[in-house]
Amino acid sequence: MKEILIPLVTLVIGLVVAFPAGIFYRKRVAEAELGSAEEEAKRVLSDAIKPLRPRRERPLSRPRTRSSSCAAMRTGRSRTAATR
Repeated sequence: MKEILIPLVTLVIGLVVAFPAGIFYRKRVAEAELGSAEEEAKRVLSDAIKPLRPRRERPLSRPRTRSSSCAAMRTGRSRTAATR
């Protein structure tokens, strides 16, 4: 009878200790992953909220320069044809 009782008691004691320890470990790992995900979400939101660098506005048309009119004269085209 002792040959069956000792391993059975050892098994029960092991389960009583290991089961709560496993639950505690799993809970701690899950909370760490959740905290990591929350930090990542905060980082993404802060990056999205940051104002974008102001872009330099480009003029709608480039100002005429002497070189563009000279190039039109060299090619034999009129100034209006060179700017189109």
